[in-house]
Amino acid sequence: MTQASTGQVIRQQAEQQYAHELAALKEVDQRQRPPNWQLSPWAVSTYLLGGTLDNGVEISAKYIGNRRIIEIAISTLATDRHLDAGN
Repeated sequence: MTQASTGQVIRQQAEQQYAHELAALKEVDQRQRPPNWQLSPWAVSTYLLGGTLDNGVEISAKYIGNRRIIEIAISTLATDRHLDAGN
């Protein structure tokens, strides 16, 4: 948790705040996962960009912007290559 100097919680960590979404994704995710990943690239993309799972669970979008950037970042991480923003 992020805390102010008074000890108040400013915001929960994403893993805590969206634990129900992560659990729902893990439950339905049958896709191949890179070594040491808890979710497949599809599930990571769905977690970040949002969507509705087959079981009806709504995943809220955490990133609003160019979908392709997220897809490139995830594939770069999954293949253990460096990320080049390029022009």
